Amino acid sequence: MLGDPKIPIFFAEGTKKADSLASQGACAVALNGVWGFKGRNPFSGVTILTDFDYITLK
Repeated sequence: MLGDPKIPIFFAEGTKKADSLASQGACAVALNGVWGFKGRNPFSGVTILTDFDYITLK
């Protein structure tokens, strides 16, 4: 599902909200808090998590 750009993806803050969406048939991604999409690169700079490389975004 994450590789198909035709399927809508919902980003939710927390697993309970994402589970609620998924139980209704939605494709949901749970983030660990409002800044859960960020990480650090090898140079200690702030960047988007590499996990997003596996999600097709328009």
